[in-house]
Amino acid sequence: MTDFSFTSRRTQSGFTLVELMISMVLGLILIGGVYSVFTENARTSQFVQATSRTQENGRFALSELVTRARMIGYMGCLAALDLTSGDFVNALKTGTDNDYYFDLKAGQLEVIAFDSAAASGAGNLTAPLKDDISPKTLTDVVIIRGLSSADYNLAGAMPKTSADLKLIGESEITKGDVLFLSDCQKAAVFQVDQTNVMGTTGKRNVVHNTSGNAPGNARTSLSNGDSFATDATVQLFTTTVFYIAQASFGTNSLGEDTFSLWQKNGTAPPFELVSGISDLEVWLGEDSSGDGVPDRIVRPSELSASNTKNVVSMDIRIRSDSIDPVGTDLIERDFFASVKFRNRGI
Repeated sequence: MTDFSFTSRRTQSGFTLVELMISMVLGLILIGGVYSVFTENARTSQFVQATSRTQENGRFALSELVTRARMIGYMGCLAALDLTSGDFVNALKTGTDNDYYFDLKAGQLEVIAFDSAAASGAGNLTAPLKDDISPKTLTDVVIIRGLSSADYNLAGAMPKTSADLKLIGESEITKGDVLFLSDCQKAAVFQVDQTNVMGTTGKRNVVHNTSGNAPGNARTSLSNGDSFATDATVQLFTTTVFYIAQASFGTNSLGEDTFSLWQKNGTAPPFELVSGISDLEVWLGEDSSGDGVPDRIVRPSELSASNTKNVVSMDIRIRSDSIDPVGTDLIERDFFASVKFRNRGI
């Protein structure tokens, strides 16, 4: 009788050493290919995310600057008033650093351009900016002063010696705000000392006593003649500062400094508007002929302070980066916009 199981066992054989070596090499090649595809996909994903972040931050920063710049020149009734006459009352305290932000004579647009390293730095700014901000070397600082588009009506005639006034409807007015009160024949600028809603009436009481809050009020009377009637309106007086400074989180993964676009509203502390913005450069369109069309495009340093009122357009360039590098290099993109001021020129 034949033993088939014994014969079967004798005909079985395993892999030879050469076959095992070939299999291992083929396996390593396959794993290497998979790893190469994986790392390339990861690098591509990182690049796409970094590019997306760069574009998103750049477009957002540029949008904020453009939105603010378009409204330069909007001063409501203030544009038609003689600031040196008795029809205008500036109730704010003078001689303090903080009245700089609400100084109407300083102009609606102020651009401090640092065209050389020697002229850069907070030490070359005037008070109080030099104490409030620390801009990056060789970047511009943009200061925009104006009035809010929203206005609020008086609920009743206001005695000229009164230290409070009542407004109709909801408002964003809070303690410390600087307001502009006008009936287009006379006007006043003052700071809110206290404010509250008057029960269920829907009216807001605004107090403007003399106080120590910066800049504070030097007087409570807001008129040198007749009191303000119900046709008068109140608007927020706004001062916005844009500048580039070091980001709050410091350095990136390579230990390099990172920068952001910062914003400062009035005397409030500055805040980080958007990170990954490393440069801000502004060019101004000057209309010296008065026809509403720019005659030349210049850097702010080429204009005298008195000529900024002739500026009718602004060209803005910002540089956005990926913050963290892709490989060993940052992704950087420049974004440009030309802005025509709605309230100047044609």
